[in-house]
Amino acid sequence: MQSALKALRDIQGVFGSFVLTSSGELLDKDLPAVFHDEVFLETGPRIMRLCEAIEHGGEALDSLVLRFADHKLHVRRSRGGLLCVITDVGTNVPALRMALALVARRLGNVLSDPTEEAATPSEPPPPQRDSVPPPLSTRADKRQSQTYRGRPVL
Repeated sequence: MQSALKALRDIQGVFGSFVLTSSGELLDKDLPAVFHDEVFLETGPRIMRLCEAIEHGGEALDSLVLRFADHKLHVRRSRGGLLCVITDVGTNVPALRMALALVARRLGNVLSDPTEEAATPSEPPPPQRDSVPPPLSTRADKRQSQTYRGRPVL
């Protein structure tokens, strides 16, 4: 998990990152020494409550950005917890989003199953050979079923 968090520092403007469990407890961090673990005893549950309050509005929360005077806190939901990154205001946001998606996916495996290593990607299930493929449609069927703006296309 440390290597995944350290990889986020490759993006210019990233000060560090941390991971919270679904209860708001600090799981791991890659931050300067100024951020002691005691800081997260209060802030971890607060961040989780904030995310829950936003989700209470009806939509699922995928990511959240909190902007402060000189910094931003980027929060990304992962399976079983939250990935949080502290950046300056001038950070390249598209590059950070891409990195957050990759790291969140990697951490999601660890958060959902702590015995699984973060570096090992999960393998897709093998294809089922007993399943029957869907029937092939003929060209005439396709022509009849195609529509454009509610009108059939011939």
